Amino acid sequence: MYNYIPHPSNFGKLSMVTPLLIEEGHPGYGIYWLVLELLRDCPDYRIGNNEKSIAWSIHCNDVDLVCRVLHNYGLFDVDDDGLLFSPWLCQQMGAYDERKKKLQEAGRRGAAKRFA
Repeated sequence: MYNYIPHPSNFGKLSMVTPLLIEEGHPGYGIYWLVLELLRDCPDYRIGNNEKSIAWSIHCNDVDLVCRVLHNYGLFDVDDDGLLFSPWLCQQMGAYDERKKKLQEAGRRGAAKRFA
């Protein structure tokens, strides 16, 4: 089963990623999305803020580029526990998780009525 990330088709044109694209080009943009995919599979969409470990996890040998993507463009933050996260991803997944929870609850209610 695949995990899901809401991904607007015009995401590369959003002002939040423009500086990343200008400075790092497509390799930086690709690393950004690989880190988002990594975070998507982590509890609470957060991971330890260890650049070498993150680079290894996304199969990237350029740790300096990973460091720049993580820390130079305001796309990621570090919480009080020292965990790296993406505010954008947390917002998107929060809305997705809420919709999913409502649909699951509706399904349970429907099943309860059907089999009662």
